[in-house]
Amino acid sequence: MKTKSFPTFQFIGFLVLVLLIYSCQSEPIPYTAEQLSKVQSFANPKFIPNSSEILYINDESGNLELWKLLESGEKQKITGLNQRISNIQVSRDGKFAVFAADSGGNERFDLFRYDIVSRQIEKITRTSNISETGARISPDGTKIALEADPQIPFRPQICILDLKTNKMTQVSKGEIPVSGPIWSNDGKMLAAVISGDGQIGKLLLIHLASQIIDTINPLSKNNIIIPLEFSPDNSSLLCTSKNDDGFNQLTIIDLKTYNIKLIGPKKWDIIDAKWGNKSDIYFVHLISGRTGIYYLNNPETKAVEVMPPNGLIFHMDINQDATNLVFTKQDGCHPNELFCFDLKKNTLRQLTHSLPLGIDPERLSQAEHFMVKSFDSTVIEGFYFEPKNITNKPFPAIIQVHGGPSDLDVDDFDAMTQTLSQAGFLILKINYRGSYGYGKAFEDLNNKDWGGGDRKDLRAVTEYFIKQGLIDRNRIGITGGSYGGYMTLIAMTKDPDFYGAGAEAYGMPDLVYDYNLCKDRFGLWYETEMGNPTRDSALFADRSPINFLDKLRAPLIIFQGANDSNVPKKESDLVFSVLTKYGNEPEYIVYQDEGHGFTKRANINDWIQKTAEFFQKKLKVNDF
Repeated sequence: MKTKSFPTFQFIGFLVLVLLIYSCQSEPIPYTAEQLSKVQSFANPKFIPNSSEILYINDESGNLELWKLLESGEKQKITGLNQRISNIQVSRDGKFAVFAADSGGNERFDLFRYDIVSRQIEKITRTSNISETGARISPDGTKIALEADPQIPFRPQICILDLKTNKMTQVSKGEIPVSGPIWSNDGKMLAAVISGDGQIGKLLLIHLASQIIDTINPLSKNNIIIPLEFSPDNSSLLCTSKNDDGFNQLTIIDLKTYNIKLIGPKKWDIIDAKWGNKSDIYFVHLISGRTGIYYLNNPETKAVEVMPPNGLIFHMDINQDATNLVFTKQDGCHPNELFCFDLKKNTLRQLTHSLPLGIDPERLSQAEHFMVKSFDSTVIEGFYFEPKNITNKPFPAIIQVHGGPSDLDVDDFDAMTQTLSQAGFLILKINYRGSYGYGKAFEDLNNKDWGGGDRKDLRAVTEYFIKQGLIDRNRIGITGGSYGGYMTLIAMTKDPDFYGAGAEAYGMPDLVYDYNLCKDRFGLWYETEMGNPTRDSALFADRSPINFLDKLRAPLIIFQGANDSNVPKKESDLVFSVLTKYGNEPEYIVYQDEGHGFTKRANINDWIQKTAEFFQKKLKVNDF
């Protein structure tokens, strides 16, 4: 006799199948390093005068190249140099642009001219032993002011290149670097800054006809004036300088009296500003790791918010009639793109949409802000990223350490951060003492204390998250590049019980060795930041990880660019050699076509992939 319950079983089976399919769909496969490293980089957008087109730098092809955004929205690749391009400047008549490019990341730049009408590219400096960068085109388009280092490598002076005769004239001299040339609107004067360490410096006003150089001191000691732009009527110079609270504030210098006046917001740093028409000033304000755009229509008035602080806005430019701003914008789970803000209509328009197909920003980890009291009650800020595909707490964690040391972690998109988060790690990005953006006093806290209080900040913040039940105490990794690489090494050797694995890129293992290798370039900066290896020998010895590598127990992987002139490859070779002698041979990856920081898409993908796989294996986290 046939049973009537069989269709019921069929229906239940169908429901189970549907639920299984839905379950699979609700737990998508995490994104990989290969997918996330395809996210494009945008930088340095510049309006082309007398047109609706924009030049910018982009790595869509795998290398940083010059591109053009047409009025139609179409993107047009201009260069194919396969080298790192930077610092685009466009002539005021819109006929040509100038940019810099180095070779293999060696930071020895040459200048190139791009004819916007004919699309021809011409190399305009060919000096194998001199680097030229920081170019600014004169108002009449006949000359270029630039930074070059004919006497001491990496200690630039200001030169002027005549584009008609190709003759180079040096207009500043000395052992202290002079940088950041800015033309007055009549072409008769240059403003620049003289500084040995980038923190203390004077403003120079170079009168080109007479060759007289006027020096303007900051309002206070241990300060610096950074020139940004001459006013449209040439009566004043817009700058930034530190106020009494140590924040970068907008500064106006009267060019008749040389009177210095601080204007605008007093708290938090101004990181960029542009003149509009007459007295209008638009500026980017950095507030606790996020940026917004603000406006002053008069130096005496209160700033008006144009765009509230959210993510990272950078590389701002304004068009000829001061009706539109173009800039790059990103946040923790939305990659960098080009945006345009219409100042008349008060509307924002996204110009590029480069997120690779298949990547949903909703599945990426958002940057969550934190404030934590460190070991000595100093308040430390930063961002953390919880993994979205794991619900079981506590999470394995990676401390991702920024460089500098006076750099800053902000609410921006980072393929390494998102890849590690997708792999199941909670990511901590900590603005330890010495970081930029929290006032000069905070930035100076790790002067002559590298690897001391700043290292303790990393541990104190991490221990806070452990107590909150978010981080697994037994599965903590650390990674960083440059000073972040140094911090990785010093943290793993001074706190060997705390870290289970480390991935360092181009970090400094021996501060004496590093000083001697790069003293022509960084000697003056070292004196401010850490002192002198002869006078402060005990400090240098105590804060050099090389002297404590015998205590390192956790596995380490090293990444290095072969052409790095900032932290030369010899330094990573030294770490590898010493650890090998101790029987703790690390993995060591060298990219032959890179310098300080990796810029080629294939290398970035490899670096991120190897880092994620290393931490997953060493900290016993399931594979992707």
